[in-house]
Amino acid sequence: MKSTKYKIMLTFLSITLFLTGSQGLNAQDDPLIEALTDEMERATNNLRLEDEEPPYFLGYLVNLEDNCRIRAEYGSVIECDCQEANQMFLDLRVGGYEFDNTNVMTSFFGAGMATANLPIEIAYIPLRKEAWLQIDEAYKRAVETIARKRAMLQSIIPDDTVADLSKAEVVIDTKPDVYPEADTTEWKETLAAMSAVFTNYPQFTRSSVQLNTKTENRYVLNSEGTRVKRGRHVHYIFIEASTLDKKGIPVYEYDRIVVDDLGDFPSRDELVQWADDFAQTSAAMVDAETTDTYIGPVLFTPRASAQLLSQLFVDNISNPRKPLTMDNRFDQYLTDARLVRKLNFRIMPEFISFVDDPTMMEYNGLKLKGYYEFDDHGVPAERIMLVEDGKLRNYYMSRTPTKKIKQSNGHGRLTQSRIGAVEIVGKPGNVIMQSTETYKPGELKEQMIEMCREMDLEYGLIIDRMNFSGRSNPDEGMRFMTAGGSEVPRVIVAYKVSAEDGSVTPIRSLEFDNINERALKDILAVGNDFEETTIMFDAAFNNLASIVVPSILFEEMELKKASLQAKKQPIVLNPLERE
Repeated sequence: MKSTKYKIMLTFLSITLFLTGSQGLNAQDDPLIEALTDEMERATNNLRLEDEEPPYFLGYLVNLEDNCRIRAEYGSVIECDCQEANQMFLDLRVGGYEFDNTNVMTSFFGAGMATANLPIEIAYIPLRKEAWLQIDEAYKRAVETIARKRAMLQSIIPDDTVADLSKAEVVIDTKPDVYPEADTTEWKETLAAMSAVFTNYPQFTRSSVQLNTKTENRYVLNSEGTRVKRGRHVHYIFIEASTLDKKGIPVYEYDRIVVDDLGDFPSRDELVQWADDFAQTSAAMVDAETTDTYIGPVLFTPRASAQLLSQLFVDNISNPRKPLTMDNRFDQYLTDARLVRKLNFRIMPEFISFVDDPTMMEYNGLKLKGYYEFDDHGVPAERIMLVEDGKLRNYYMSRTPTKKIKQSNGHGRLTQSRIGAVEIVGKPGNVIMQSTETYKPGELKEQMIEMCREMDLEYGLIIDRMNFSGRSNPDEGMRFMTAGGSEVPRVIVAYKVSAEDGSVTPIRSLEFDNINERALKDILAVGNDFEETTIMFDAAFNNLASIVVPSILFEEMELKKASLQAKKQPIVLNPLERE
């Protein structure tokens, strides 16, 4: 009998030690998943204020980042800053899938997901403590917001009486961490060599070359049971130069190269040549002609086409649901996806179609940067037909339903709004144009010249580069940040094409006048020179999309001289200039 009791106790002790060891091993293997899972379960079971609803959904997105920034000017490295930065974002909802505390804006403060900085050392106990505090704060804010939302609905009738969160299948798919790969010593030498080319261009008052490398391990967890972990790299070289022209008008030029792997960057010699080509092109723009107005045909190179379509097309089918609000002051800060209301209507010529496929890593030999397997809700990525024979067939969906599309199509991506709120909304992946009619670039140029002759114009315009989405000339202030809707970026590099002999001369200081998404119907022809252009649609999180488009000829556009205020010239010459 005694022996039997001893065996039972020994067996019980062995099982206890095994379970304890297993939990310790899981925590050691991935303490973040363990800590957040435990705290979500505790909150789901116990978190409730008296007479208030408990949370029905908790969703975490965590970024563990290694960042490195190296900047060089005139042949010298002036900055090298490498650091780790870990952030945690929480989506806590009270109510139910049909009606909860989200999709409403009651103030500038407290909108979006709750955010918190995490310690560099990822350990179970500090993580649970931070999760506990974050959940507590988010819950208090959620019950207050849902009460305000109910009160608001006593006064207004929303346009879209649809659910606040769509349901999604549970996904469990985690992969090992990825690690930093940058050799700072080697890259310091490369950037120094690139920046040294500007010593030959004294017309610029400022110039720099910068490398940003980012290694990120992203976790997606929610109370439904989804557990997704993926790692990725994002690297880009940014080059810029600025000066004043003879009249004191600011001239600001910049460009960048974005890659997933450092090995995808060109060689050092090629990068130095790229920097010199940039400096030479930018220098030509300093002395380029200007014009007050231009109305006529415009030919966009593939890169400029991508930048234009990012604003006129992609932005206008992203984040399709506008939150409820009773204060008109909020409207200018809220996205208005203006093409969404044109679902199943023609928005482009019939020979154009668009797909978005985040599952593709390459397309016709072009590397795509918008690749991902699961979106930031943990929903599997999907290929969607955006435009079919000129008609809008779909738009980017997260788990926030709309009146016409109820379910996510795997395009929920983490973004930061104009007011700084962090949200997961519908955004692009790999946007690819398909056309049944294409022309060689030279043929498009000839078409433009012929149109200019018919319209009795002296010249047509070729636009090669525009402002990147979300970035503006520092001398312009907050031009692109305070206007509602989708702003078309300013032209950086453009050329006049003579209608008489086809000669090309630079022209600068242009911006679009009276242009919006309706201009998409004015696409006259497209080229066969498809290229990939990387768009960083959210600089705060380095979220990338690829846009694969060719040269595009528009029948008619209006441009005017950019509204830039003249500044005083430096009193003495640049020391790089010969006196």
